[in-house]
Amino acid sequence: MAARCIPEQPSFASDAERVVWERLREQLPDDAVLFANRRLTDRDGDCEADLVVAWPDVGLALVEVKGGHVALDVDGRWHQTDRHDDRSVDPVLQAQRCRYALREYLDQHPRWSAGHVRAQHVVAFPWTRVPEDRVTTDCPRWRVLDQDDLAHAARQVAAAVAQVGHERVPDAGDVALLVECLVGRGVSQRELLAGEVDAHETQVDLLTEQQAKVLDYIAALRRVEVRGGAGSGKTWLAVEKARRLAKDKQRVALLSYSRGLAMYLRARCDQLPQRERPAYVGTFHELALTWGAERGPDDDPQYPT
Repeated sequence: MAARCIPEQPSFASDAERVVWERLREQLPDDAVLFANRRLTDRDGDCEADLVVAWPDVGLALVEVKGGHVALDVDGRWHQTDRHDDRSVDPVLQAQRCRYALREYLDQHPRWSAGHVRAQHVVAFPWTRVPEDRVTTDCPRWRVLDQDDLAHAARQVAAAVAQVGHERVPDAGDVALLVECLVGRGVSQRELLAGEVDAHETQVDLLTEQQAKVLDYIAALRRVEVRGGAGSGKTWLAVEKARRLAKDKQRVALLSYSRGLAMYLRARCDQLPQRERPAYVGTFHELALTWGAERGPDDDPQYPT
């Protein structure tokens, strides 16, 4: 028994995230899907769910992981302590934001037809023991995975999701549709035989031409902000602009605050000819480290993951 993982071998910002991922991967059934570092967007910008569990006949869980020692003070505020420092964090709010960002994304996706399915947000503290009485109104004990819960992490997640009683439980078809909406789908044999691939390619070519014109229009501008929903072509524009600048022999840095997006940008740029690749592709944080900045904690809540 092992869940399907997307991606199969994720890159994690901390050992805490990897430990929770490994336990869920081992314990979830093979019809469940376990996403890692899933980038989402809401009205306030980008956010990233450390883990997303999609479990047929159970529901969805958005999991925020915090390493180090996590404690709740008398004022109801969470604090995270590691070898670097002690800082205030809000893992519940982070997980909740990802939960609603996912719902908003699905509501707007043209292929999503399942409506609102049962979903819950959960926090995981794999290096911390959380007493039963250390809870808040927005974070009851059942919402927490602590050090002692790792041995039955999947069962704990299922119990947390079951607390949502007013939404439909997703079935295997809903989970498959969720995967399709989040990561896309391949072209089926039927589409190949029907000649629909040519139509897809024509549509992509047309979109690319339109995007290229946008870059032509803004070529003389030194600062441009591009906004758009998921799938509108923002990433394509960024990579293409970086490619054009590099081809013109300019030294280019292609930056992202999201680690997941940075990995994707690297993969895209690796496919470009050597002379058209940016000099640096990665996160803003990593670029600062190459310049000698002091490394901060991986779980810094002020740094978007």
